[in-house]
Amino acid sequence: MSILSNGQIFKGLLECNMNMKNNGYLFLLCFVFCFACRPKSPDLAKEEARVAVQLAPVKLIEHAPGIKASGVLEPDDLVKLSFKTGGLIKAIYVSEGDKVKKGQPLAKLDLTEIEQRLKQSESAKQQASINIERATLALEKSKRDLESANALFRDSVIIEDDLNNTQTAYDLAEREFELANEALSMAKSNDKIANFNYEHSTIFAPHEGKILSRLAEPNEMTGPGMPVLIFSSSKERAILKAGLTESDVVNVAENNEAKVRFFAYPDFEFSGKVIEISPVINPESATFDVSIEVETEAKKLLPGFIGSVTILPESLNSLHAIPAQALIEANGKSGFVFSVDENDYARKIKVSILDIEGEDVIISGHPPDMDQVVTLGVEYLFTGTKVLVKTE
Repeated sequence: MSILSNGQIFKGLLECNMNMKNNGYLFLLCFVFCFACRPKSPDLAKEEARVAVQLAPVKLIEHAPGIKASGVLEPDDLVKLSFKTGGLIKAIYVSEGDKVKKGQPLAKLDLTEIEQRLKQSESAKQQASINIERATLALEKSKRDLESANALFRDSVIIEDDLNNTQTAYDLAEREFELANEALSMAKSNDKIANFNYEHSTIFAPHEGKILSRLAEPNEMTGPGMPVLIFSSSKERAILKAGLTESDVVNVAENNEAKVRFFAYPDFEFSGKVIEISPVINPESATFDVSIEVETEAKKLLPGFIGSVTILPESLNSLHAIPAQALIEANGKSGFVFSVDENDYARKIKVSILDIEGEDVIISGHPPDMDQVVTLGVEYLFTGTKVLVKTE
């Protein structure tokens, strides 16, 4: 039966009224039309206003929340090469990016002053050796004289004053020998230092590798231990240094797996593992330094690359997970979902996001009476919307 508009109903009633004097049956027919076209009941309207939805269960899973951090890529054995003594840099034989072999000379100081000190130390050592020889001979002679004087004094050949003078001469000779021996030891030590400075006035490559940075230039003054070159070996390993807070570092252990991404390869995920955790806090960053060995995966990774890392602890926690399609109005840390109560009314619930694993969103806590969440039709819902749960 077709449904008439209000205008059509009114027109029908008017026509019935005008003609009922002539035809009573026509009036009855209009009455039947009016009854058939009456408004539907409120219950029937609510039934038709329901929104069809599908539900999915809230799952309990074993999950290890990833610990996220960022860091800088460093070579496996980054070494800051320097001179052991200060001076004027005479030459630097390499540039940034140069590959070098073990024992290859890399930089050299001006040896003018160092060679002069070496000559002086050698001369002082030679003179000290001569002095010790003289002191030794003098001590031996004084010892013989003292032995002879004791024998003569026992035979009453010399007086006690003569014996005392001989004893004093021996004591002086013995003291001069001790001083000469100390001077020789000092001269040897100075000569050793001079030779050490001379030998370390040239920087050699500790092993095969590459020059990453050149921090000084010829004719510049440098101090002892001041870095001149940054060197890295030819090993393939790359290390990402990241900082973790106190609350994060206690959940990390060596050999934990890690996932690393670099801005240079935004669509590629590198595998890695934790190889070292600093036992003390870094005073500059107020975090604990953690070293992650990154597998290069045949990609070109250069020192200084900035990367983000997710460390996967071995310990698992029992947490709740919901389908990602059930989440709405998410801002990274939290979002909302809809559940359905026993009367088939939608209820909007806020949830805290811990992590995303595949197509599941890991949430913190479990709101009461949220055993299922709406996955299909969620975009049409408001709190209090009447729903019709579909199983397929």
